[in-house]
Amino acid sequence: MTGQHHVNRVVDEAVLIALAQQKRVFKITGTGSPVDIIAGDNVGPTIVVAIRSKVPINNAHAVMEAYADRIAALTETGIGTPCNRELWITSRPHGWVWYEVVRGNLVRMDAPFSPQIRYCWNGSFIPRSADHPIRMTAAPEQETGVANAPVNTP
Repeated sequence: MTGQHHVNRVVDEAVLIALAQQKRVFKITGTGSPVDIIAGDNVGPTIVVAIRSKVPINNAHAVMEAYADRIAALTETGIGTPCNRELWITSRPHGWVWYEVVRGNLVRMDAPFSPQIRYCWNGSFIPRSADHPIRMTAAPEQETGVANAPVNTP
């Protein structure tokens, strides 16, 4: 039994994840739309496709092979609009995995809404900062200068 009344539970889970990230969320319920969610914050909009995979998919190459048509449709959506495109995929063995979708490529993200570049409402962009949890420097910038460099004695 399928139709408009049929619940897409993976999209509902994705909406809850977006709400937990404190985003404004619009769930797309129309049939034939390549986008499931449009999320926005003070930086800019993000369009999201959420997929539940029946087979274990744990790398970008396998995702590109299995869902090339959905990825192509997502990259063609919102052309000319400064927005990020993300593919969220979940499978039983791997849980949720997030990918940034760029033309012809997927980039794995550490968490939802953490792409390499955030496109802003005004058309500009913000590169991911140095304060990203994985790329955080060990010491503040003022402490990483020449004064703290190791002394190489002959």
